[in-house]
Amino acid sequence: TPLYSSAASDVYKRQAVDLFGPLAVSGHVNQRTTGKAWGVIFVCTATSLVHVEVAESYSTESFLMALRRFMAMHGAPKRFQSDQGTQLVAASKQVAAWDWSQVYKQVGEAGSEWQIVPTGAQHFNGQAERLIGILKICLSQALDKKRCSLGELNTITAEAAQMVNSRPVARNTGDPESGGPITPLHLQLGRATVDVP
Repeated sequence: TPLYSSAASDVYKRQAVDLFGPLAVSGHVNQRTTGKAWGVIFVCTATSLVHVEVAESYSTESFLMALRRFMAMHGAPKRFQSDQGTQLVAASKQVAAWDWSQVYKQVGEAGSEWQIVPTGAQHFNGQAERLIGILKICLSQALDKKRCSLGELNTITAEAAQMVNSRPVARNTGDPESGGPITPLHLQLGRATVDVP
């Protein structure tokens, strides 16, 4: 089921975006070498549904590839929002040198817009930052004392995102026939888990 449909309200078409990492990856040819990859989190601001992509580096091109993969799977939302604060600029000279015109161009060609939250108001993107914290707990357990390839890291981050999407977002009524609490997976798949019903 796609995240977006033409009948969906505009409120369902907004994605908060943030970066996290670095995540250590072993070399493809020489597994004794270690590189850095970065996680890109996309959070639906209405449903809190999480999608995670892995970028091979902190470059504009790697970020654009992650953005393209997201839009290929889920379609283009009406708006992306991010800050240029701790993760997107201040923590990295590379990101400060990003060619943001390329980001705006790619998003614009898909019919979306990119909105930067005001400087000093990173709390506007707090939903993504909070879910990164939850995602990091899942990843720390899965990656503890392990070195993985980029392909393995992609799989682990996808499974961690699925775990985050299994969290309750609405209180259980206590009625045994209610089927339990609502999770973001209910909103994506119509059920609480990825398992076949």
